[in-house]
This record gives sequence, structure tokens and C-alpha cells, in this order.
Amino acid sequence: MLEELIFIFHRYCSIKKKEPLSDIELLILDAKDYITENYGNHITLPGLSDRYAMSPEHFSRTFKKLTGYRVSEYINMVRIDNAERLLKSGKYAVTEIAAKCGFNNSNYFSSVFKSRKGITPREYKNM
Repeated sequence: MLEELIFIFHRYCSIKKKEPLSDIELLILDAKDYITENYGNHITLPGLSDRYAMSPEHFSRTFKKLTGYRVSEYINMVRIDNAERLLKSGKYAVTEIAAKCGFNNSNYFSSVFKSRKGITPREYKNM
């Protein structure tokens, strides 16, 4: 939640400067929307950089500068937030949630979830 608050604050500060967003800022906002809408799919830095006609290095640097997150961090944040919602619903097994949220490996999903939330997905589901 703290990361989300920092992101919202960063966005607020950008808006408060009362300058129109640059083309690159608009591209990064679009990339964030794309990630949010497609988190269950295979999303990679090379794929995003191709989509926005930038080199992977430039896209990565710009994304980090404007959002405060590395691309992979942001993708995992979106995926874990959605996994958390699905775990709360109680409708799916942990392995199903991992797949629905774009993780090809349920062990990696559990590792990322635990690093972000402090507990395993199974523990979270049983709470």
C-alpha cells in the first residue's frame, strides 16, 4: 500500500505542476494502463519497448524515472494486487490464481507474493 501511495503522490505532483504531460509521459501512462489490463498475459520489457517503439534500455529508464518502479516490479505489483483480490474471493486454488495472474510457475508466484505481503498465498487465503 505504501508503494501505491508513493505512486499516487508522484502522479499528483506531476499533475500539480500544471504543465501538459509530455509525449513520453503519456506513453508511460499508456504502458501502465496496458499492464493493468493485461497482467494475466506474458508481459516482457522487450515486448513493451517494441509496443512503444523504444529501446528496452530507454523504456526501462524512463518507466523507472516516471513511476519510481522498475518495469518488472510494477508488473509484479499489479499481478500480486490482483492475486490478493482473487485469494480473498476464495473461489480458486493458489495454482489457478498464479496462472490467472500471469505467473507461469506457482513457486515463483509464492515467492513474489511472500516478498511483497510477508506471508505465502496459502496463508493469506486461509486468513
